[in-house]
Amino acid sequence: MIRGFVFSYDSIFFLFCFCLLFLSFHSVNLNQDLEDFIIIQKQYDLARIWLIENSFDKDLLTKDFCFFFYGKKAYFYSDKDKFFVDCNSISTTESNAVDIYYIDNLHLERLTFVIYY
Repeated sequence: MIRGFVFSYDSIFFLFCFCLLFLSFHSVNLNQDLEDFIIIQKQYDLARIWLIENSFDKDLLTKDFCFFFYGKKAYFYSDKDKFFVDCNSISTTESNAVDIYYIDNLHLERLTFVIYY
């Protein structure tokens, strides 16, 4: 008489995959990853809006940035101008940069903005 459990190859494979799946989700901080993803997505969406409007005025950039990213800092620089925007920020632990290329008076211009969050 055999005592104990007898597993088939299918059940051993399933248990192995289940353990790997459990360990992979257990070690990930989903809230921080989703927050980073949302900030990056909002940054790219704001860049698209500025490209569609084709308006790169310093006051408009500052107003739009503070509306969408309240509590964050940003550094804007282009071929023409450089400026820093602070919207009541608390911390500056990480950053992400986006480049926007557009044509102004038959010249290719570049606007880069870096968000500190």
